[in-house]
This record gives sequence, structure tokens and C-alpha cells, in this order.
Amino acid sequence: MRKVFRRLVSVDEAVRLLASHLGHLARSTEVVPVHEAVGRVLAEDIYAAVDVPPFPRAMRDGYAVRHDDLCGARETAPVKLRVVGRIAIGRGARLYVGRGEAVQVDTGSMVPGGATAVVMEEFVERSGDELLVYKQPAPGEYIQQPGADAFKGELLLGKGTVLTAREVGALAAAGIDRVRVYARPTAGIVSIGDELRYPGSRLSPGEIYDSNGPMIASALAEAGLTPRFYGIVPDDREALASTLLRAVGECDLVVTSGSTSAGLSDMLYKVVEEVGGTLVFHGVRQRPGAPMLVATLRGKPLVGLPGFPVSALMALHNVVLPALSLTYKGYVERRVLTARLLTDLRGTAGYVDLVPVVVRRGAEGYEAYPLFVESGSIATLQHSDGFVRIPEARVYLERGEPVDVVLFGGAALADVLFVSSHCVAIDRLVGSFASREGYSVKRLWLGSTAVFEGVKLGYCDAGGVHLLDPESGEYNIPYLERLGVKGAVLYKGYRRVIGLVVAKGNPHGVRSLGDIVEKRLRFVNRAVGSGTRALTDLLLRKYAEERGLSFEDAISSIEGYHLEAKTHSAVVSYVEAGLADVGVAIQAATVGRNVDFIPLAEERYDILVSRRALGREAVRRLVDYLFSDEARRILSQIPGITIDSDYGEVLAET
Repeated sequence: MRKVFRRLVSVDEAVRLLASHLGHLARSTEVVPVHEAVGRVLAEDIYAAVDVPPFPRAMRDGYAVRHDDLCGARETAPVKLRVVGRIAIGRGARLYVGRGEAVQVDTGSMVPGGATAVVMEEFVERSGDELLVYKQPAPGEYIQQPGADAFKGELLLGKGTVLTAREVGALAAAGIDRVRVYARPTAGIVSIGDELRYPGSRLSPGEIYDSNGPMIASALAEAGLTPRFYGIVPDDREALASTLLRAVGECDLVVTSGSTSAGLSDMLYKVVEEVGGTLVFHGVRQRPGAPMLVATLRGKPLVGLPGFPVSALMALHNVVLPALSLTYKGYVERRVLTARLLTDLRGTAGYVDLVPVVVRRGAEGYEAYPLFVESGSIATLQHSDGFVRIPEARVYLERGEPVDVVLFGGAALADVLFVSSHCVAIDRLVGSFASREGYSVKRLWLGSTAVFEGVKLGYCDAGGVHLLDPESGEYNIPYLERLGVKGAVLYKGYRRVIGLVVAKGNPHGVRSLGDIVEKRLRFVNRAVGSGTRALTDLLLRKYAEERGLSFEDAISSIEGYHLEAKTHSAVVSYVEAGLADVGVAIQAATVGRNVDFIPLAEERYDILVSRRALGREAVRRLVDYLFSDEARRILSQIPGITIDSDYGEVLAET
């Protein structure tokens, strides 16, 4: 019998209800050595026990002097002083600088009494005890006063501070060797599903690797909890019940993923009730992440997250972590920043919509570009920096509107946003550039049309395009004017062979695109907006015209015409797995795969770059690299890729 969600709670209510069951979480404290305290949260105020530094300290190698002895000292009129000694670093200063005297000091050594400045080695000339000084120092120059970093009794760090390497250094500098921090509660993690396998194992058809277990454990560790992974549990009531009871007996909180929806195999809520647990709520008005649940089992809270990765992470960040922040004193707060939205966003009435975004630094502050994805796309999480909420009360956010972005832990903002039509070759080039040059490049495979649109609207720095104009037979250039793209530079790219992907041995004897229609083969298409889809449609139109058919009649007879793969590699995977008989992809995507390839045409893949983005060093260096000798060498080794002598030349500017 299917579960019916009779009442979905609001996000605010879900947070409140979960928080009300987290009061038992450890608020106890423990004392840890300062060198083990990074990432922990202080449970007490820390006051400096000594001045930091505890003595006047020289900030340069040179000589401690009285600054007023050197009035008028300059390169053409040096002032003579007498050196009366030297103070080595780590030694006390028993010397005193009198009138007309100087004491040699090292960087970090104590400055003797009487001295009011340190003059650098570069501005003196010494002969025996005689010192000629060619520069007049300012009062206090290159002397760090006692207590400059912290004075004795000063509040060094407040209770609730998250200790990073900087704070640990400050504690050690103040002579503090142990600190009291909040003890970390344990969170049991359970992944549920017959289809799940551990990373590193071999997959059979229909199976996937468990990404939720490691992801959820890492997110909770970033928040300041100690995760304990209880492994993968199949869709078996006895196995699930046993694992849940063991987890709640050993942990402060249990978080599961999978088996929370309304399907026949989704049994989590049933098992919880069968072993004596109580459902607090089942279903939240948020998308993705609606089918989450919270229950209590033997006095401990149990959170059931959806099985799809995006849904699981969004529900965790939007409900679980906010509830933890209200109850757990050692919680590590998430970063939130304000960014300008780079495109319109539409929500769902009655729901809080959670949209993953890429964030980058723009000319006028942070900018956020939404990623519109399925809830099962783990790759999207890899490219996302955080997410934007569309409140229940609103169904529309306008481009240019400031929005709050909740950042995922450890988010590294992109130096370059590369929105592109998918190509194995350009992926290899951009990846090589990022690893060699150390820049963060976010690659989003959204199709050629999205590149033109992105450069036009200003959210795309660069990308690869291959749109064929059926009227002129020209690639890409006509679309600059047709789509109204301004402020762009189009560079000559490479040529690539595109063709039919079929099973090994070509069991259906496919020779042309028309065979898909005539032999009624199962087809996998590319996404609307991609250059490959445009070329496929052009070839199908020609086929239909030659046979006196309408284009609509031709495609209506193709099983799978509306099955859209977002990448060339996905097309190959469909055919390789036997889920389709034929698809259209580039030859480079078939290398090392168990398929055959039948060439159809050769197309040009150019590089479109925003002129505004070229003002940034990272983008300029990327463009230079894409057309470098190293890039040519890489391309020459990829089957089905050809470069001409004018590779990298400017084709058009707008």
C-alpha cells in the first residue's frame, strides 16, 4: 500500500519540530590540546595571560637607535653613531641606548631601553664600532610594542568562536596550551536501497555507488558533529530495523537517506513505527527534498532524507542544519553571502524552492547563476557553491535582484565560469588549464544556445559553440547577430567528427540517419539547444524532404526522439548499456567504449568569450592556453579532432 502525504509541514515548522527533539544533544564540554583544537568551538572566553609580544620587539634586522639623534640624516649627509653592543634573538636586553649610541638587533629580538626606532641594515654603513646612518627613522619605526597583538587580561577569543588555524596561532602565542571546547555529538549515517553499492566495488546493471553516505557524513562533520557510518542497508525490513536500533543506541542522532517517498518499496516510516518509533512529520513543503521525515526512536531523533543526492543535501541544509544551529552549542555556522541574480527564477506556489547556484566575483560584487537540475544529479552538487531559496510567498525572482546564497561547506568560488556545449576535447583542455595554472574553473554543459545567451546576459565568461545555420551553412557567426549578442569575441576552434553510435558489431546494420526511421530503431537524442541536436534535426529534415515526408511525420515515427541526453558521453552510455540502438555523438566520446562509430559529418567547434570577462587575468590566461602549442598537442591526440593553421584566430567581434 502506498503512503499518502496527507499533511506537508512548512520549512519553518519542520525546523522547529526537529529542533524540539534535539535538546538532548551533548552540551557537555571537554578540554583539548590547542594543537588539536582546529575546527572546534570554544566553550569559554579566553583571556590573554601575558602581553603579546611580552617585550618591545625589533621588526627588521638593523640597529636600535634614538630617532632624534638622526635628525637630517640622508644619503649625502650621514650621521655617525657608536655601536655599543648586539642583542641576539631570544636573549634579554641588558644594554641601554644612550645619546649618540646604537645597538645591533635581529628581526624578533628584544629592543633595548632608550631606543625609539630601528634603522634597517640597508641604510647604514659600519666600520668597527663606528656606524654611519643614511636615513632618519620615524619615532617607533620597526618596533613592535609590548601587547601590540594582545595585552594581558584582554579578551582574546569569545565563547562560541570556531577555531581556525589563525585562532589556534593566537592562542599559542598567548601561551595557552589547552582550551575548553564543546563536545561533539555523534550522528549515525545509514544509506538505504537495494541499488546501492560501496564506492570501489563493481557495478551491475541498475546499480549505483552510494554517494549520500559519504556526502551526509561530511556535511555533518563540517557542522561540528562526529559522523559514524553504519553502511548500506537493502530494502529489507528486518535488516533496516536492526541497523536503526543499533544506531540510535550508539549515537545522539541518526540520519538516513532513501526509502522516504511514497513508493511501494519505501519502507522507512513503516519500520520506524514497527519498532516503536513515532513519526513527528512526513513531508515538507520544499522542492527538492519534500519527502523527508523526522521521527523519534527510543528517545533519539531520526531524520530520513530523500535518496536523490540533490534532494538529500538540500533537505539537510534547509531543515537539519538550521535545527542543529538552534540547539547544538558547538555548531559551526554556515556562510551566507548576498549576490546579484544573473537570470530570472520561477518557484512553485506553496513551496520553498531551493535552487543550486554557482557564485563568482563580479565587477560590482558577487553574482549567482542558477543551475536547473534533476534531484539525482550529483555532478551538479560538485559544481554548485550553494543555493538560493525562493520563499513560499513568492513564485518569481527577477534577474539582477539581490539574493542570499547559503554556501556549501568548503565552497571555492570560481575564477572562470565556462558554460559550454559538451565536448570531450574542450573538457580535457579546460581541465588541463585549471590543474596547471591553479585557477578554479566551473564547467557547465548546457548547450551552444546557452553559451550565446550567457555571454549576452553577462553570466558566462566563455564556452564552446557549434550551431550550424541551415540557411548559410555557416557555423556560429550568424547567431551572434540573430541572438543579439554584444560584447563578444568568437575564436576559430577545431573541427570534430560527429556520427552514429551503435552497439559493438553494428547488429542492426545502421549506415545512415534514415535507418533510424526505416528500421524503427530505438533512438537517444541530444538536448534541445545543443549544436548536435540542431545538426541532427537538419539531417532529419533533409531525409524527410527527399522522401516527401513532413519533418513532424519523420520524427513521430522515431522511438526515443524526445529522449534527451545532455552530453555526448551520455549518448554513448545509453547505447553501450543496450537502452538505445543508436544515438548521435562525437567520435571522441566513443574512445575506450564498447560501441561502434559511423561518421556522418564534420562540424566546427568554436570558442565564444565575453569581452568584459577578458578584462580578468584568469579568463585571458584561459584563452591563451586554449590556443597554445600545448593545447594543439593535446587536441592532436584525440580521435576525431582536427585543427587548422588558423586555429585561435578571431572570427568575429561584437
